[in-house]
Amino acid sequence: MKILSIDSSGPILSLALVNGNKVNEISFPSSKENSEKLLFEIKGFMNESDVRFNDLNGIAFGAGPGSFTGLRVACGIAYGIAYPHNIPIVGISSLEAIAAKFSRAHTISCIDARMNQIYVGAFKKAAKEFLLVDEIKVCDPDTLPNYDLHEPLIIGSAVTPFKKFLVKKYQSLNPDFDEMNYPLAAIIALQAKNRFAKRFDTTQALPIYIRNKVAQTIQERKVNEPSK
Repeated sequence: MKILSIDSSGPILSLALVNGNKVNEISFPSSKENSEKLLFEIKGFMNESDVRFNDLNGIAFGAGPGSFTGLRVACGIAYGIAYPHNIPIVGISSLEAIAAKFSRAHTISCIDARMNQIYVGAFKKAAKEFLLVDEIKVCDPDTLPNYDLHEPLIIGSAVTPFKKFLVKKYQSLNPDFDEMNYPLAAIIALQAKNRFAKRFDTTQALPIYIRNKVAQTIQERKVNEPSK
C-alpha cells in the first residue's frame, strides 16, 4: 500500500510516504513560504522514492485543529492531487496524531490556538486505537476541562506557552510533560491506513475547525495577552 501524507497544521510542516512496510518522512519549519513551495516539495519527495500520483492508494492529511492557513493548504493540496486521480483521501485529527506519536495509555494533546487559547483533546489507548475521552475543545488557559486520567502524557505546541496553567490544572493526575514539537505526517499516514474509502470521497476531505474566528481586533489582542 502506498500512502502520501501531508501535514501543515502546526509549527513543523512534514511529508511522509508509506510504501509497503517502509515509511519515509521529511520535515521543515512551517512558514508563509511553505504554501507556495509545498507542491514542488511533494513532487520532489515522490520522485526520490520513485512513486507517481497514479501509484498512490490513499492520501492523508493533518485535518486540524491547528493553523487556519496551514489546514487549508494541506487540505487543498491533498484534494487537488486526489480528485483528478480518484485517490481515496482522509483527514486525521492533529490531536489524535499527537497522542498516537508515543502511544501512551493516556494522553492530553494540546495545541496552541493563538489568541491566548488552547485546542485540547484527551485520549485513551485501546488496542491500536486512540479513543477521544471527550469532545475536542478550544478554551482559555484558566478554563481547561477536567479529565479522569492516570499519569497522562501532556504534549503539543501549547505545553511551553501554557505550562503553568497545565501544571496547575492537571498536577493531581501525576502527568509527564513533553514540550517538543514533532513532525506528524508519518503517524498521520499510519493512523489513516485503515480508514480510506474505496474511492475519492469529498466528505473525508474536510478540515477540522473548532472555532470560526481566526483573528482578534487590536483591542482584543491587548486584553488577551498571556500573563507573564
